[in-house]
Amino acid sequence: MERAIFSPPAKQVSEPTMSARSIWKEYVASRLPESSRWHSCFSDRSRPVSLFLTSVIRTSGRRGVDVCSKNERRVEIYEALLADETRFAVEMGGEAQQLEVLTLMKHDVMKFGDVLTPRELDVISATFETVSRRSGVVVGVTPAWLTNTKKECGWLEKTSVKKGGEEKCLREAAIWAELYHPYVSKFYGACHVGKVFHLHEWNDSVINKTLTWRLLLGCALGLEYIHERGLVYQRLCEYTLDKPRFGSKWLLNGLGLVRLRQTNVGFGDSRESEAQIPTSSDDDIEPSVSSDVLAFGLAIFEILAYARSCYTTDAAMRSQPKPGGQLPRARPDALKIEEWELLVGMCHSDPAVRTTMIEVVQQMRALAKGEEKHEASTNDSSNAPPELVQDVTLYSAVAATGEFAMLGGEVLPLWFIPLYQVEITKRIADGSFGSAHEGQWLGADVVVKQALTSQTEKEKRDQFRQKVELWLTLNHQNLIQIYGACHEGQPFFVCERTQHGTLVSFAEGKERKMVLYCLWQAALGLEHLHECGIVHGDIKSSKIICDEGPYEHPSVKLADFGLLNVFADRVKEADSQAAHDSFRWKAPECLNGASPTFASDIYSFGMCIIEALSGEFPWGNSIPDEAVKFQVTQEKQLPARPTTFSDAEWELVGRMCCFDPDRRISIGAVAPILYSFC
Repeated sequence: MERAIFSPPAKQVSEPTMSARSIWKEYVASRLPESSRWHSCFSDRSRPVSLFLTSVIRTSGRRGVDVCSKNERRVEIYEALLADETRFAVEMGGEAQQLEVLTLMKHDVMKFGDVLTPRELDVISATFETVSRRSGVVVGVTPAWLTNTKKECGWLEKTSVKKGGEEKCLREAAIWAELYHPYVSKFYGACHVGKVFHLHEWNDSVINKTLTWRLLLGCALGLEYIHERGLVYQRLCEYTLDKPRFGSKWLLNGLGLVRLRQTNVGFGDSRESEAQIPTSSDDDIEPSVSSDVLAFGLAIFEILAYARSCYTTDAAMRSQPKPGGQLPRARPDALKIEEWELLVGMCHSDPAVRTTMIEVVQQMRALAKGEEKHEASTNDSSNAPPELVQDVTLYSAVAATGEFAMLGGEVLPLWFIPLYQVEITKRIADGSFGSAHEGQWLGADVVVKQALTSQTEKEKRDQFRQKVELWLTLNHQNLIQIYGACHEGQPFFVCERTQHGTLVSFAEGKERKMVLYCLWQAALGLEHLHECGIVHGDIKSSKIICDEGPYEHPSVKLADFGLLNVFADRVKEADSQAAHDSFRWKAPECLNGASPTFASDIYSFGMCIIEALSGEFPWGNSIPDEAVKFQVTQEKQLPARPTTFSDAEWELVGRMCCFDPDRRISIGAVAPILYSFC
């Protein structure tokens, strides 16, 4: 498999030309321009069939007329092609090319059809129908994880699928897309047609990296989670373990997983199941939970050998494991007795005697504790790993249907996290919907967001489930990732934990361009939400979170999006201070009782720009909420312009915070303008 890294490209935008190349290559190229769509205010309009800008953007920018003209010329080119049957037949290309373009067209129309003009939609539909009729190629339902562009997520890694092609990509992506865990590499999508690839977070090999047992413990927790999902690796090795380019923990790669045939096996048991994998001449092993434990032990031995530079000095370490899976006969001097005992148990030749994953986690936890106690003797800032949570064998095994067994008469989804698996350690925030806590989920650091009300009605529980399932589909690096939730009793979400707090706290003392860079990333997250038809509904600076990112730049993420509908009753009834804390960010129509919209999100984000760049709340800290409401809804005023704002920055805020929602620019225009300020 080939790997390539995508980073934000240069700001220059070059308009693609039709030239003599195939119209289908032009379609794909125009969907994937050299310049990412957020680096020019209206670069989306240069693509014939992807996300076209809304009418608001067309009439709001200085280049709006040019944008419309460019897109009209492209539509005219497609209309002329449809009228020329001879040229159309030539341009169609082969079956593989036809399948690729038809798939991408169908994906784009399904996702972005509501923002296409009637003329644009007519041209796309006519092109699609003509190619389908002439070629006989039929495109089924496109997967939810299909990427609409290779570069939409920025600092990500693309892994090309060479062997196995479309079938392998579909199989691996369908599995990886189901995995949400702090110690499993994040999956952002895939493309199974044309140049087949997976898109995931940017990782490095762990070989020759600084090694601790706490890092290996994280991988063990990830592997335990994978086994709980009824999955095993076809061939696990040291290169299955990854280190994120922008983080300190180690992860497991989501590629190469296959499903198990469940045979009355509980979680953590490593002795019973066989994997469901395609039969081929290369499949000379039967992947199982037990084979994963063996391979994981051998991988750890290899990593330890490299990390401790033992191959050149220790004869036992030079005796590398054989392909059949063997450790050296004697314990290398570089390994402690307890480390060696762990590896010997994991790599036992008899699967019936081999250490189980539950035992592996317990022993690794003890090694990590001992390691940190040693560090604590010279460093007071040790952070001991959490205690072992209740054994997950108490929970039912994954069923062959991909869902958990019954609990209280209800089939539970894969994302369900029972309360006993979660340990809440520290309250960090309160809001209109509930409270946020630092916590542990099966040993992994997470944030737990707990609702203030119980979901006693089935309708409310179903609504909560739908919201969770929608959240799980939002694969974007500028949105907080959810790992799972509990919809029984007092509902809660389990989300990723970030390192740098809110944008306002991170921005203190930072250069202005760095803060603008953070705001640009937040705009990308909001843009993705709006493209997916989701209104955030409660945007304020405390919902913009900073994490580790590339080259000393933070990775910025939006949190708590779309929770308004889930906890609507709670919002209507709330009379606490937490319910009023959003007054300074709310759009005038929302202050007057209207429901949030895309336009109100834009207004609220404009207030966030004021706060992030000035370091002060919109309207200050002393003015009462009722006075804010009067100024916004009756006087139709904005907060006073901060002295640090340039004319261009304040003009952007003004366009985002117009009193009339219909006059506000869209987030698709805001993001590239913010980038131009960086």
